[in-house]
Amino acid sequence: MNLLYNIFKKYTPSFIKRRELKELAYRASLAFDKEMPSFTGKSFNECLILFALFTKNSVEQLIKDDIDLESVKQDLFVQAYDYGKKIRKKFNVSSSEEAIGIFILLYKLIGIEVESYNHSELIIGKCYFSRFYTSGICKVMSALDEGVFEGISDGSRLTFEQRITEGCSCGKAGIY
Repeated sequence: MNLLYNIFKKYTPSFIKRRELKELAYRASLAFDKEMPSFTGKSFNECLILFALFTKNSVEQLIKDDIDLESVKQDLFVQAYDYGKKIRKKFNVSSSEEAIGIFILLYKLIGIEVESYNHSELIIGKCYFSRFYTSGICKVMSALDEGVFEGISDGSRLTFEQRITEGCSCGKAGIY
């Protein structure tokens, strides 16, 4: 893995975590066609709560307004895919092993514990967002995860097979 990855794996400053979370919030706001919350003057933990509530409330409103969720999921995926491509370039990712490592690192930063097995499956042990999301909201927001992963990996797909929000002890996603 490259030097930048190794540095961030050991320590990632809060301002960088906030910046990356702000980028995710911005991209989600584009997909939702809503103004994103302001992270100005907020700690990273406050920003994480704002992001969780923003995405939760946005999806709930879409459901209430009977908006086509598949279209929104596609928009989330496209925005996240573009973000993943930026991350791939920034970290100079050149293999599927590196892509998985970067994805796991990014998600660790936002409170999602992920482990990889045989580079074909991810196990999500804990998810910060599971305390905010219902199963339905999680299914919509998973498009963000899938897009980021596909962008970082340059084409490998992430497909969720089970979710913590469905009452499972862990989440599972296959890599194809």
